[in-house]
Amino acid sequence: MDKQLLEERVAELVMGFFPYNGRKLPKGFNKPIMDSVEKALIVFVLERLGGNQVRAAEILGMNRNTLRKKIMLYGINVRSYVTRDSGTVRLAKQRVKEQQRRENMEMAYVSANNLAVGGRA
Repeated sequence: MDKQLLEERVAELVMGFFPYNGRKLPKGFNKPIMDSVEKALIVFVLERLGGNQVRAAEILGMNRNTLRKKIMLYGINVRSYVTRDSGTVRLAKQRVKEQQRRENMEMAYVSANNLAVGGRA
């Protein structure tokens, strides 16, 4: 990453939002800028990691709970970043459980019918 280029781009953006025209800068004007940059970084990392918050916290150099607080603070919808690939294993497990449940219900039905038929004969 080219640090100088990054600093130049950030400076351009800040100047665009707060052009210096001899007036005093508003008190606390840096808070919305810092929040916007932090939110953009969090979203960027979550998108690339398929919504994996543990890995995102590691990459961003913060505690997992801190990341979760910031996700809530900025109103980030993490579920929208979960990709099909990151949820594939979970989805496969859910499908297996559902299939097993159906098979168990079918076996119970067949057993009940066999008992009913056998009981009458």
